[in-house]
Amino acid sequence: MTSTDATSWLTGVVLGAAAFMPTPASPPSGLKLKGEIPSTSGNYQIFGTKTGDPIARADEFNLWICLIKDTGQYGFMKIASDPKHNIAISNEAYILGEMQKFATHDYGNFFPRLVDNFTSGDRRRVLILAYPEVISDLRQFSPISKYIGEGKRVDLKTATWVLGKTLKVLDFAHRNRFTNGQINASNILIEENLHGVFIFNWLHGQNYENVPPAVAKSEIAQAARTVIAFAGGDQNAALDPPHDEKILSSENYQEYVRYLARLASGQAINALSEHSDLYRMANRFWPPQPIPGGTDTKRDFHQFTKYAR
Repeated sequence: MTSTDATSWLTGVVLGAAAFMPTPASPPSGLKLKGEIPSTSGNYQIFGTKTGDPIARADEFNLWICLIKDTGQYGFMKIASDPKHNIAISNEAYILGEMQKFATHDYGNFFPRLVDNFTSGDRRRVLILAYPEVISDLRQFSPISKYIGEGKRVDLKTATWVLGKTLKVLDFAHRNRFTNGQINASNILIEENLHGVFIFNWLHGQNYENVPPAVAKSEIAQAARTVIAFAGGDQNAALDPPHDEKILSSENYQEYVRYLARLASGQAINALSEHSDLYRMANRFWPPQPIPGGTDTKRDFHQFTKYAR
């Protein structure tokens, strides 16, 4: 496994039975207790596959399930595969720790929560990571690459909230002078029922005085290209996502694919502006409906909708 597909382990095979919170005293079903790893704040129980291996290996790290003592949740232990990768692991720890400081409202739900950060006895850097508390089961998240690999695509309404939330987290990161460096289908995870979007790896992120325009454009373009592929298109082949007349008129569909193409071609520089434009467009395409007995409006919740590609 390479570092660029380091979340491809989320296929539902290895982690299919690994619940976040079965009972704190019980190991996740289907995984084997490997042992404990000590830190200055105590010991962490770690779990791997039935053969005693990590649940995933990437160039820079190995990934294990671990029990987080403070919450009783099962999270992740990310440990450098070799001490030479300690710098990358420490870089991720710094980025996640700093972003947590700025994560007001729901921004902390878009990336892992850094629980602990220490060096193992064999001099390898270790991170203990948790999902948002609203996630009760590891199976709730899957990378976009899993859907594409299974020959699935989403409709354009679903693609809208996926892109919108990805732009939201990019705006948050860029405003706080960070980039992710790995915006792709393997690193954008989806929670279907809660409309969640989660960026898992931040190993290749960078901290700038100000994020360079070219870097911001590139990350926005990568997000758009990923969502185009998720919706059944292919930007490299100039193939637009399929048109569903039940969702969009021909005129609105053409406007939408032009918007996606502009982002994917690297012309967009500000994720917040593009997020606002996206939702202004969505409000025209799918107007919020009046709430009975009042003057307020709301948009109907759109169920995650997928089809065969």
